[in-house]
Amino acid sequence: MKSATKGKKSGKKEVKMGILEKEADNFVKWYQSLMIRLWLLWFIGLVVIYYMVGAGDAPFKLFTDIVLISICLLLLTTGILLHRTIKIKEPYSNLTVHSEVITREAAGKTIDEEDAAGKTLLNEYVVEGATGGNVVLLPSYLLICQFSVTAVPVEDIYWICAQVGKKNSKFVVRLTVFGKYRMYHSNGVDPARVQRIVNRIYEHLPNVFAEYDQDDLCYKLEKVYVEDRERFLEFYNQHKEPLEHSSSADVDAKE
Repeated sequence: MKSATKGKKSGKKEVKMGILEKEADNFVKWYQSLMIRLWLLWFIGLVVIYYMVGAGDAPFKLFTDIVLISICLLLLTTGILLHRTIKIKEPYSNLTVHSEVITREAAGKTIDEEDAAGKTLLNEYVVEGATGGNVVLLPSYLLICQFSVTAVPVEDIYWICAQVGKKNSKFVVRLTVFGKYRMYHSNGVDPARVQRIVNRIYEHLPNVFAEYDQDDLCYKLEKVYVEDRERFLEFYNQHKEPLEHSSSADVDAKE
């Protein structure tokens, strides 16, 4: 009997959550914890106000007014949060793709297929121990996850770098992606960790500006990218073409 029971248990297959499903689940859990914190803060706030206003008819009326207004606002906020948690469960609703030719549904299906086939090339958290904020590299897409997921087609990526230093009087540590349609950022804490992730991405995607100092170039190119995209593309193509010729020469030599 025992062996039969063991056989049944071992026959159960554990369902593995895909990248998009897992991020949606993290998103829902975060919203649920936010709702609990809001209601807890509301209750504590009412207790504090009750003891502050004191006794008497006038203070009691003020207290009841505060209760009614605050509970209406809280119910409205809870309703919005609940709507978001229900909507996020819809297929690919937490996915964003900036592309003129690729739809969200098409990108989502490709991501699910590559993930299920075990083709994930990289899956790293930008901040160690975080529940969100990971970067995932698949053959077709680079995913920047922060509860919601931004999918950047690999062919639309110009350059990726670790951006570390002061920006607008703030110290910045982030992974920066120069894309065809826009720039993408994933904020970190540890510069060495962000740089390590970028170096691992370079194992699969070309580092077009490898000959330059990355820290210095990242800030200069960001300014050019925002202010003069044509100038950026001219600079990019100057460095991309020799790299492509070099790659094709390597292929010819192997043949």
